[in-house]
Amino acid sequence: MNRSLLIKRLVVAALLLGAESLIAWYSFRLGERRIAGPAVVKLANDECFDCWAGLTALKDTNQAKMALLVDRELDYSSSLLARMALEQPKLIQRTHYNLLIRVRNYRIKFGRYGETNSTYDPAQVDEKVSEAIKFLESTHDTNTWGVPTLEEMIDQAQRSKN
Repeated sequence: MNRSLLIKRLVVAALLLGAESLIAWYSFRLGERRIAGPAVVKLANDECFDCWAGLTALKDTNQAKMALLVDRELDYSSSLLARMALEQPKLIQRTHYNLLIRVRNYRIKFGRYGETNSTYDPAQVDEKVSEAIKFLESTHDTNTWGVPTLEEMIDQAQRSKN
């Protein structure tokens, strides 16, 4: 085989391999945004709600030892949900916003249990939750958020008939 023909084939193969790897990288990042983002928001919301509900229930029974663990987990999940609200506000829905408000109000009313030996600074967590709430209020009309318009109701009724 001619040497120049072999070099041309090797260059073409390297270019094709580079193009395939670039397409694979882009597809991975696109899938990561579409799948991982909503999954993180859902997991953070579910965990945050469970912790908030658990702490609210434990307040009634005065189980302080158990409450310390749940309190730390609430810091983690609420800061994660607040971070996702700031980074990807399109993924945040009315229920997530309401939960952030519940966490903020709970912290204002009850504070934290005993010592905070957590990796999360309580002041930073509270600040991040408040910042996310303010950001969502500035980007969304939170008074009518989730209330369907007449056109949306008509479209949904037509889709349900079909």
